[in-house]
Amino acid sequence: MSIGEKMLDYRLKSNLSQRQIAEQIPVDRALISKAERGLYEFPASYDANISNLDWTLALEVGEERTAGFVPNVLNDGPRFSLDPAAIKERVMKETSELMDFFSKVPMFGKKVKKEVGVRLWHENRDALEWLLVNQGKIEETFGLDGKRMAKEHESKNQREEESE
Repeated sequence: MSIGEKMLDYRLKSNLSQRQIAEQIPVDRALISKAERGLYEFPASYDANISNLDWTLALEVGEERTAGFVPNVLNDGPRFSLDPAAIKERVMKETSELMDFFSKVPMFGKKVKKEVGVRLWHENRDALEWLLVNQGKIEETFGLDGKRMAKEHESKNQREEESE
């Protein structure tokens, strides 16, 4: 299934018009129509904007762009627990594994083998992806507006920084 077809599924599921989707990406509405019909493939430069439409669409874009390399975590959804203690435990486990690996990295001055950096990047990315998927599940489960929540969170952090 192409990214355009995945966008169509999302748009219909969300009861949005092509114009509403086009405004969010932003592109001309005609490109949305062409993409949905398989007549246009969005270049990778649009991935971030398309992914910002919805967390599940972001996973689908990643799956499509990596030719199946990115695991389909959508199917793992039921295994995620929304219990705050379980979330904290999982985050602590992922962080602990990352820190454990990092503590074993042989440091020779400032030069570290590139392979080590690649491994660290992937370990960090695994933790981030799990957190983002779980965040999306929380938003979906409780009907939260993720974009609004992110803006509130940024404002809160900025006020805290200013008060320090």
